[in-house]
Amino acid sequence: YTGKISVSASGNGGAIVENSPSTITVTLTVTGYTFSGTVIACADTSCVVSKPLPGATLSLLNTTTNQTITIVADGSGNFTFTNLAIDPYTLTASGSDGILNYLGTVSFSLNGDKLNFPVDVYPH
Repeated sequence: YTGKISVSASGNGGAIVENSPSTITVTLTVTGYTFSGTVIACADTSCVVSKPLPGATLSLLNTTTNQTITIVADGSGNFTFTNLAIDPYTLTASGSDGILNYLGTVSFSLNGDKLNFPVDVYPH
């Protein structure tokens, strides 16, 4: 974010302060958090038999701002969202293994990096 700040000064006893007020440009860099993991295709609701789901589509909804980010998992079902705010989220993942279609949803609160998170999806 870039913005301007106006700074003014007054001298002791009413003395004139040269260049007051003065406006300066400031840049603020906000570094967010990372949420990463793997989409796991479960054979059934017990998820005893499972495998990664390559190419799954993931939509991450920030439930505070109502903003959604959509990405695609890599060839091993891995995904990474970066620069996320501390907020509550709902993640929806969907995809196909060429035989079955899968869908799963998980809600969570992000309060720091959340790494290697398994996202289970089920046949639908």
